[in-house]
Amino acid sequence: MSAINHNADDLERLRRGLVNPRPDIRVEQMAGAVASVEGDNAMGCAVPHPSAPSRLGRLSST
Repeated sequence: MSAINHNADDLERLRRGLVNPRPDIRVEQMAGAVASVEGDNAMGCAVPHPSAPSRLGRLSST
């Protein structure tokens, strides 16, 4: 499947209300190098980015 097909699928999911267009993404729990991230029904590609600073800060302190 090409990137264009993925984009079309993502747009269709947004149109149908299957994903949250304005999610509240947050780190819920951290233990060692593992983080539990609540994505609030966002598209999968959107979830890791906002939580990266807290996860990277945690890695540099271990």
